[in-house]
This record gives sequence, C-alpha cells and structure tokens, in this order.
Amino acid sequence: MATAAKPRKSTPAGRRPRKSPATASAAKAKVKKKEILPVQKRAAAAQAEDLPDTKPEKFKRGDLINAVAARSPVKRSDLRLTVELVLDELGKALDSGKDLVIPPLGKITVKRRNPAKNGDILVSRIKLHKAASEGLADEGEDS
Repeated sequence: MATAAKPRKSTPAGRRPRKSPATASAAKAKVKKKEILPVQKRAAAAQAEDLPDTKPEKFKRGDLINAVAARSPVKRSDLRLTVELVLDELGKALDSGKDLVIPPLGKITVKRRNPAKNGDILVSRIKLHKAASEGLADEGEDS
C-alpha cells in the first residue's frame, strides 16, 4: 500500500522544495549551536547575580521630600512646595520633548511616546553621570 504524500505548501514565489529529514535536523542543530555562546552564558549569569530576586523598591515623592529634609535646614513645608514645583517643571520639560541634563542625576532623553488612557507613556533613556569628585584626591591627599 502506497503512502499518500502531503501536498506541498505554496508561497508567493512558487512551491517550496521538500527537505529531507536529515537536512532539516542538521539545520536545527546548527541553530541550536549558535543560540547561546559561552561568553553570552557568562554575561547572562553575571547579570542574573546582580539583579535582586524581588521587585525593586519604589522611591516616591514623600521619600524624596524626607531625604531632602534630612539634608537641609529648611522647613519641611517649604521643602514640600519646592520639591513639587521642581517635579512639575521636570514633567513639563519631558512632556514637551526636551532632554533633561541634570549633572548630579544625568541626561534623560525621551525616545518614544506611547499614548495611553490615563496619560502618555514616555519611553526614555537615562545616562547616569559619574560623581564629579570621582577620581579626584580628597583634601589632605597628594594627587
């Protein structure tokens, strides 16, 4: 009894040629070998060690006000108003598409804007600046 051959699938360019089972498995083996190189495995393992197991902690507006209040002699009520004004201006600048360049923080560039129901989602890139004093000798040290 002869087995019925499956019909070949056609493509816009014409019919596809049949592949022998040996050729198909050899092609899959080549793809598997190229998937992850030893260098990539080490990099992925190192990256996994650096990442915490849980979600990162959130640093909210109240936390920012508390941190600034701990470092400043200004009254907390005045700080709250100042921090909210600064955050409002930063939000307006990002909304208008401007790049933020704030040396202690870094440079924030908006890459893409995705509209959403409750406000736009800004996909951005943050390049952190290194500390200005990094690499400089401390007071009393010779350089």
